[in-house]
Parts: sequence; structure tokens; C-alpha cells
Amino acid sequence: MRKILNIVVTAVAILGIAAAVTIAVVGFFYDFKPPAILIGKTAEVRGEITEIGWRPVPRGGYAYQIVTYVYNVDSVEYTGTKQVGKRWGLRKTGDGVKVRYLIRKPSRNRAVGFYEVKKK
Repeated sequence: MRKILNIVVTAVAILGIAAAVTIAVVGFFYDFKPPAILIGKTAEVRGEITEIGWRPVPRGGYAYQIVTYVYNVDSVEYTGTKQVGKRWGLRKTGDGVKVRYLIRKPSRNRAVGFYEVKKK
């Protein structure tokens, strides 16, 4: 009886871990937003890329861009950074960035998109 109980407990633990990993992977690829009750309400604003840095990938022959951007909320300027790979394309200083931030703490932010600013 004890052996069967151990098998059931192990199976439930494995299924729980598999479910958590699946949710994390799907959430990563589909930009999952947790419910506002868990993290607070968010808003989006446009910002601008101010600096580009590079970080090489070990044994890859490739480098990630480290993008630094600024955005304004209620006339206060905030900054953020994001590591950008091939998925986001090559970014340039002056390009726009779409930033999602917490309303109660605007310094907590995340870049959720980029766009090119057309020069006149």
C-alpha cells in the first residue's frame, strides 16, 4: 500500500512540474500577462532608445544588443534596459519602444515592442 502511495505522489509531482513548465513556455512565447490582481494594473507608453550596447554569445559567433531606453510618466523620466536578440531585429538609437509599466510604481517596466521612427 505504501509503495502505491509513493508512486501516486511521485506521479502527481511530475504532472505538476510538467504543467508549470508548459505554462511558463507558452507564456513566454505568447507574452502572457498575469492577472492584474497579482502584479497590479499596468499601462503602456512610448519611449525612445538612447543607447545600444553589445553582449557576445559564448561560442555563438553572435551578439545580443543591450538596449537602454527612456520613457515619461506624469512628466517624470524613467529608464529601462532590454536584451534584444534576432527575434526583435537590429535596433538603432532613436528608434521607438513600447513600454509596459506598473501604474503604482512606474519604475517597474518592460519593453514589449519596438518600432522605427521615420525621420522627416
